[in-house]
Amino acid sequence: MTVTLELEPELEQGLQAQAQARGVTVESFIHDLVSQLVRVAVPPVATKRTLTLPARNLGDMGSLHRRDIYDDVR
Repeated sequence: MTVTLELEPELEQGLQAQAQARGVTVESFIHDLVSQLVRVAVPPVATKRTLTLPARNLGDMGSLHRRDIYDDVR
């Protein structure tokens, strides 16, 4: 994709100075800036998540039953 920008002279000089300080061309500098912005703006692709339950030490209690957790069963 080709994009044409009309910049104020001060802004153009600033871009040139920053690109030169990094040892790259203005085009490469702007490309890197846009790439960083797009990576931040685009949400990551959702991946399949695996639910991990915390490990509980039951000690001497043994296995749990519904009656141990809920009050509606006696």
